[in-house]
Amino acid sequence: MHQFKAVAGVSGRASLIEAATHADTEADALATIRAGKMIADLGERKTIRELTFVGLPMAVLGDGTHAIICPYDYITNTEELIQGVNAYRKSYPQVETTLVTTGGASAAARRTLKAVRIEIVENRTAAP
Repeated sequence: MHQFKAVAGVSGRASLIEAATHADTEADALATIRAGKMIADLGERKTIRELTFVGLPMAVLGDGTHAIICPYDYITNTEELIQGVNAYRKSYPQVETTLVTTGGASAAARRTLKAVRIEIVENRTAAP
């Protein structure tokens, strides 16, 4: 709830609650809390115009760029990642996008993200 209050006035902030409803395990619940903190920290440094949920929480920043928040320790090149980023690019073909993760990513996952022009920022507890 602290993170929810931190983004008061941001359109779509209920997407934080939506993300929490997808938490089926304790690890998922902790990841949701971590994502909320990442978003709250981002909001202290940059203007967030809107929050939405695209399989992961996403912030639309004041300059129109997107920051997808990935609170996981390690991203691998799964079919879910491949399908997810391709679906994202179909919906947002020209938007400058950064995926921010608190951990790292496999080389194959980095190649997949690069192929769809999504920059990855690894080992960050706060978004760019």
